[in-house]
Amino acid sequence: MPYSKNKSFYFVRISKTAGMYLMEALREVVPDLIDAKHNYFPPVTINGEMHGDHIWISDLYESLRGPSADKFSKFDFDHLQLDKMNKFAVVRNPYARTLSLFSFFRRFDNKIYTPQMFENDVMNIESRFNSYHLFQSDFVCAKNSDELLVDKLIPVEKSLIDAVGEHVGVKLNSRKKVNVTNTRKAATSEFFQNEEVVAKIAQFFDKDFKVLGYSKSDIPS
Repeated sequence: MPYSKNKSFYFVRISKTAGMYLMEALREVVPDLIDAKHNYFPPVTINGEMHGDHIWISDLYESLRGPSADKFSKFDFDHLQLDKMNKFAVVRNPYARTLSLFSFFRRFDNKIYTPQMFENDVMNIESRFNSYHLFQSDFVCAKNSDELLVDKLIPVEKSLIDAVGEHVGVKLNSRKKVNVTNTRKAATSEFFQNEEVVAKIAQFFDKDFKVLGYSKSDIPS
C-alpha cells in the first residue's frame, strides 16, 4: 500500500490489477513515495505472512489501532493520517482478473495454462484456492461488510495512466507493462466459452461485481 504525504494519497494495491505498472510510473514523478519494495511499508504481518504492498485496508487500520501500532512510528504514520489521505484503488473486471490470478497461481507448474485447466480451477475454487488475494472487495471494504474504506475506485480498463494521474494530481508517463503472466497462449475469450465457468465466477465473486460496479454480463470476448 504505497502512499505519499506530499500528494496526500494512499494507493490500495489489489493483486493483478496493474499495480507494478503503476508503481513504476508513480515512482518516476512522486519522490516521497513510500512502499514495500523500498521502505518495507506497511510493517504488517497477516497470519505470519508479509504481503508487501498487497494489504487489505481493513487490516491496515486494525494494525494502526492495535498493539502493533508502534511499528509505524518510524514512518510517522497513524490511523488519523490515513483517514485524511485520498485513498484509491485500481479494480478490474472480475472475470478477467480471475483468469489472470488463477494463471498466476499456476506460474510455477511449467505448463501452458489452458481453458481446460481454468475450467477445472474455477469449478473447484473452494478446495483449490484459499488465498488472501482472492477477492478484490476484501482489499477495499470493511470486514464482513460492503462499506467502502476508499474514496475512489479506478477501473483498469479505462485510460488507467491518465485516470490515476488526474486523481492524484500528477502527470504519469506510460511505461512498458511489467509482471505480465506469459503462461497463456489461447485468446482470452476461449477461457470463457463454458457457461458453467462464467456462472461460477459470477456467483463466487458476487460481492466483487456488486461493490466494484461491474456487470455480470460483461464477459471477456
